[in-house]
Amino acid sequence: MFTGWSGANDSSYDNDVRQDSLPMNDPEPKTRRKRRRRGNVDPRRVIVEGCSRTDKGVHATGMIAHIYCITEEAFDALQESSNSENPDQSMSTIKGKRIPHPTSPTDQSYFEPIPKDANLSRMAFALNRMRPQDVQISGIAPTPLLPPTSKRPFHASLSSVSKTYEYRVSIGDFQDPTLRRSAWYIEGTREWNMEAIRKGCEMLQGTHDFSAFQGSAKGGGDRKKQKGGKSPTCTLFDVDFVPEEPPIDKIYFPGLQVEMFKFVIVGDRFLYKMSRMIVGALVALGSDRMDLETFERAIENGNWNIPETPDKRVQFKCAPPHGLVLESVQYDDIDFNWQPLRY
Repeated sequence: MFTGWSGANDSSYDNDVRQDSLPMNDPEPKTRRKRRRRGNVDPRRVIVEGCSRTDKGVHATGMIAHIYCITEEAFDALQESSNSENPDQSMSTIKGKRIPHPTSPTDQSYFEPIPKDANLSRMAFALNRMRPQDVQISGIAPTPLLPPTSKRPFHASLSSVSKTYEYRVSIGDFQDPTLRRSAWYIEGTREWNMEAIRKGCEMLQGTHDFSAFQGSAKGGGDRKKQKGGKSPTCTLFDVDFVPEEPPIDKIYFPGLQVEMFKFVIVGDRFLYKMSRMIVGALVALGSDRMDLETFERAIENGNWNIPETPDKRVQFKCAPPHGLVLESVQYDDIDFNWQPLRY
């Protein structure tokens, strides 16, 4: 789990992470000093792949990631292959992935053995002692061994069948400053058009082209991915909007009121900023800044174009990242052998 708020310019961020002391005039090259701090392993050989790419500022309580270290020989071969016109795919175990992925906890074809005598509890304890304060390892397990009939070895993202996101919003007489990092305050709204929000949630459920709810790509890499033909079709299994109690019992000045709500969105996959765009559109519905006909047309057409003036688009605010939490990730028929944690 992690919070998306901490950073170098955040006054609440304490970057007291354990590391070896090295003099500024150390004659060793920088890369060699890094290797010595990390157990004589080039950090480029350590692969971390998460189940989802969250936007900057988004939080997670259920982020699943797999971590492994490829051998020096395999790393050198990958480096040499990446510089050639025809990259070598012989080490790949997942179609479309150039880097090999372990097929079992004891796979040593291209991978270093698990450290700490393969004691994952000790490994998680050591990592949690060295982590920054905005990250917490809450579970650890060996790589799941999938049946031979499986198309690929376990992959945190590709093996998942659905993800659950929650987004918290607040309305009322004022913005509660204690909620500013976990909930979006909808200024100017004192009550919801609950019927419009509920109907909008129902419209979103099912399989649709969600192009209208995809954020604009940033950077050449993201634009290339969007133009690369990645399907905008996704399936949302459930979209709900429910009242929620504030995280702690609050006593406001008599006559003042703040109400908390959360959107719950469960889907097989999500486009860039899709959860936040959905919340932004539903908030516009609930605040009577958008009508249901416009909302339904966007789902059907995959865009926010206005029929009478095609050169103009319906405008609404994309929900900011701080209210969004990746709550959990679901897998089918995969047994995680979770190990006990030490604190």
